[in-house]
Amino acid sequence: MARIPEALRDALEREFGAQPNGQGEYVLKVATCSTRDFTYELLPVDGRDAALEQIAASYRLADGPQHRALVVKSLDEARTVGVYYTRIDRHGRVSNDEAFAIERFEGLDDPGAFEVVAPALSEAIAAQEAAPVSRPARPKF
Repeated sequence: MARIPEALRDALEREFGAQPNGQGEYVLKVATCSTRDFTYELLPVDGRDAALEQIAASYRLADGPQHRALVVKSLDEARTVGVYYTRIDRHGRVSNDEAFAIERFEGLDDPGAFEVVAPALSEAIAAQEAAPVSRPARPKF
């Protein structure tokens, strides 16, 4: 199982520890560039299965990176974005971090690429592709 690199985890835990009431389960998206700088986004989820479903939906029809909006310094920089499922305790410590996907792109003009690194995410994407599309009922007039 791929995890958050140790140096990045330490920097994230310092950030999380400075924020009160941040404990819970999250989809964590972290953008890094050639410097030590990073930016992140935390989206609360109700467990690992909900995280898998949410991320699978975004990658199901994807033909490139989905998280270009995570900008570290500028839109034109080369970035790597890691997409993880994490638990954060009341002290800001990260546990149960699991990498779902890694995205890489060189700037606005680069189509970039993403790699699904968790077999469970591959299975969730396949399950969503196999599921029939439901249509809302037509209103009766």
